[in-house]
Amino acid sequence: MKIKVTDKRTGKTRFEEVKPMAETRIRNPICMDCGVDTDAINETFMIHDELWREANPAEAGTLCVGCCERRLGRKLRRADFRPYAISAVDEGFPASKRLHSRMKK
Repeated sequence: MKIKVTDKRTGKTRFEEVKPMAETRIRNPICMDCGVDTDAINETFMIHDELWREANPAEAGTLCVGCCERRLGRKLRRADFRPYAISAVDEGFPASKRLHSRMKK
């Protein structure tokens, strides 16, 4: 299934492929490295697939912002996040101060 994504900054629209809910796995919110509950600290985020595979070659699992950055060897920046993840936070989806700071313009 494809969804329409509009970049608020540029106004450009594109379509991204997403899996229907029936095809996705149940997500475990516990960070694989430090054990923190990412839901409890409001660090639910999505980065681009190629970057996620770099941080987590196994692909499955969850990382908090700090552990993801440690694995990548750098801080996350706005361009690393999927557009709809940025839109969700911009529109009020709960996010930690750390996550907000990485997504700011």
